[in-house]
Amino acid sequence: MNRTMLFPGGLVMLPVAGALMLIATGPAALINRIVLSDQSAVFIGLISYPLYLWHWPLISFAYIIDHGRPLKVFLVICLIALSILLAWLTYRFVERPLRFGHNRRRNTIILVTLTVAMGVAGITTWWAQGFPERYRSVPYLSVSKINAAIGNGIFKSTPSMQVQKINGITVSRLGHGKGSVLFVGDSTIYQYGPRVQELLDQGRLKKTAYFVVGPSCAPVPGVIRNGLFAMCNHLQSVEASVISQKQIKTIVIGAFWAGYQNSNIDNDIDIERNGKRLPMDGSTSSINNFYANLTDEVSCLVQSHHRVYLVLEPVSDDRFNPAGMIIRSPIGYKIDSNVFKGVLLQRLMQANAMTNHRLAEIADATGAKILNPLQNVCGDGPSCSAFFDHGKPKFADGLHLQPEFVAHHIKIFDKILTDSDVK
Repeated sequence: MNRTMLFPGGLVMLPVAGALMLIATGPAALINRIVLSDQSAVFIGLISYPLYLWHWPLISFAYIIDHGRPLKVFLVICLIALSILLAWLTYRFVERPLRFGHNRRRNTIILVTLTVAMGVAGITTWWAQGFPERYRSVPYLSVSKINAAIGNGIFKSTPSMQVQKINGITVSRLGHGKGSVLFVGDSTIYQYGPRVQELLDQGRLKKTAYFVVGPSCAPVPGVIRNGLFAMCNHLQSVEASVISQKQIKTIVIGAFWAGYQNSNIDNDIDIERNGKRLPMDGSTSSINNFYANLTDEVSCLVQSHHRVYLVLEPVSDDRFNPAGMIIRSPIGYKIDSNVFKGVLLQRLMQANAMTNHRLAEIADATGAKILNPLQNVCGDGPSCSAFFDHGKPKFADGLHLQPEFVAHHIKIFDKILTDSDVK
């Protein structure tokens, strides 16, 4: 089983057919007489229904506490053991007395009453949307909005995008304007697609927008990926092909630039320049080669009469991550006391100062232009709030913005996309 398989679906027939064949063989069959008649197998059979009832809430609860991350093996073993224990207790002290005990009329009334009460409680909680007013100390906090934000918007296409894959690289198209704009980079440039979609929906999009992107793919020549992200090595060739075929004159280049400069934990990223290959291990040489290659790329595009825009480092901070706003544990949860304080703009600017300085140098040297998302994300105040629109998180994690926020608030590309005079 995996996420792509339908359930229930045709595969359900396999266990059903297996159970049917076991029954059809009869009690004298070898597997039924020896294996399934063993005391341990009979014990599992006796507690099978309460085991079925208990295991899923326990697993779901564990996932909720750990924000949906895969469970550790030791925890899985503990959950299985706890499920068996609770199933036996349920069978011994609930199922047997109710099924085989006296006062069956009284037991039936109690069961019906409890079932109706649980149904009413569930419907009431659903109708009240989880009783958000229970957070009186933080009245604008909506747990449902925070939960909905987690992971929302990370490398997602918009409804009107025409999407294809070329050598593992995503190539998307939006709009049918006369001029064309190419966005090239990783997931942090693809996250701006919802703004293009919004301009299209408003009838303001005058250009055809293309995205040539890949998750964790640096738009820098000579960056060599190994392992899971090896398809990123095709980004440059796919970009060149799209530029040529679509006769694109405006190119927007963006990435999580700092994320590629010290990523050699598993020999995952190398940088090659002038025939020499170095690991991207944070050394001065590797970083200089990284930016030198980017400079060559931008310079070549500008000299061939392309208008090039460099998007500065994305706004990011751990405090923006909705997964950290609610701290969960097996005995309850609490709200991060700093959740509404925001992050000082000075801190965000200092964190990205070195990278943005190198990008500004490249722009000065080549004639490219700079686009800075900071003001669109944070506004003009001294600090950057993690929320918009009455408690909705701006971010899907500590780096990627939510599609809804992007659609209505990220406007640094609007002139490029809506002005017919910008070629």
